[in-house]
Amino acid sequence: MWDKITRVPLLGAAAGEAMSEGKADAYYWGGPAPDRVTMEAATKKPVRAIDTYTALSKTDFFKQYPYFAKYTFATGSYRGINEESHTVGVPALWIANKDFSPALVQKMTAAVYGPEGHAHMLKVHAGSKDMVPQKALQGITVPLHKGAEEHWKSAGVTIPDSIRAR
Repeated sequence: MWDKITRVPLLGAAAGEAMSEGKADAYYWGGPAPDRVTMEAATKKPVRAIDTYTALSKTDFFKQYPYFAKYTFATGSYRGINEESHTVGVPALWIANKDFSPALVQKMTAAVYGPEGHAHMLKVHAGSKDMVPQKALQGITVPLHKGAEEHWKSAGVTIPDSIRAR
């Protein structure tokens, strides 16, 4: 793909503005959806999400880069997104020193992923809808903290051996 495009390194709003002004045909956005940059771009020009997941899932991409996970743009995520579209992204991580209190890490994880925490996160950002236990470990390739592992075990989430606490 890289030999077929001209890459222009733009960050954040500059990328959306370039597309809105016809100076770029597309941009990659790594933040959660919906994001302000794409929402603003979609008010000026029709946008669509490009399904990168389907093609990549037919290759060894996820074996080479296991920290990428499947993400879905829901229908209506942005003006012009008229059907569900699958893409890839990397997870957001909390990083804690291994000696940090396991009980506190377990409590923090439970607070964010519990019903009240999830409801609060949805008020903060609509992209938090994916912050559910079933998706929590997608794309995680580093060992879990002991407290996080205890939380996910108690929540019934299967923990791959490769990311168990050490």
